[in-house]
Amino acid sequence: MDFGPPADWFPEDADDVKSTKAVYDVLARLLTEGHKVDLVDVWENTPPEAIPALNVSLGEVDRDSFQFFENHTFDLRR
Repeated sequence: MDFGPPADWFPEDADDVKSTKAVYDVLARLLTEGHKVDLVDVWENTPPEAIPALNVSLGEVDRDSFQFFENHTFDLRR
């Protein structure tokens, strides 16, 4: 999985992009305050063993590149 800013060939709704940036801000603040954060983005009825984990450093993934990956869990760190 690669993080990156929205691409012209895959247009995204402006409100969705804005909302994702707002979530990033909250996650970054929680991590800066010393909290541990795990994020899971799954659809209903996805079995736990089918959900791969990603180690994600918000120090390496900037606000404009952060995105959610369906059916993944994010182990977040600063």
